[in-house]
Amino acid sequence: MTELVLEEKAPSVPAAAALRRELAARLPGAAADLDVLHLVCGEFLANAKEHGGGLQGIRVGRTARPGTLRVEVDDSNPAEPVVKPKDVDAITGRGMFLVDNLALAWGCTPNGTGKTVWAVVPCGDAAA
Repeated sequence: MTELVLEEKAPSVPAAAALRRELAARLPGAAADLDVLHLVCGEFLANAKEHGGGLQGIRVGRTARPGTLRVEVDDSNPAEPVVKPKDVDAITGRGMFLVDNLALAWGCTPNGTGKTVWAVVPCGDAAA
């Protein structure tokens, strides 16, 4: 990341609406371009709570590539996220499938106490 926009260490899992408001406030003029970022953040936060043993931290920052932002979420489980096959009848399990299809890139890195799941997402003028 070239510039940090948002960072919280060991936060409680923020409500999706609160996170959207915070990111929109920190990225003025970009509210219309933040849908993919909000979806990816929401999925990563939900996975940290549901599968990751708890949220350890979240960071959102600008990248060197114009029109992109990077989100990173730390949790305490070293197991990597799983992209499940598309199943139109499933009630849950589509989150990482959506991340895989909407993010420009994503991955998972061990961080000593668990992992950091990251994604680079398009955000129009948000990174300008």
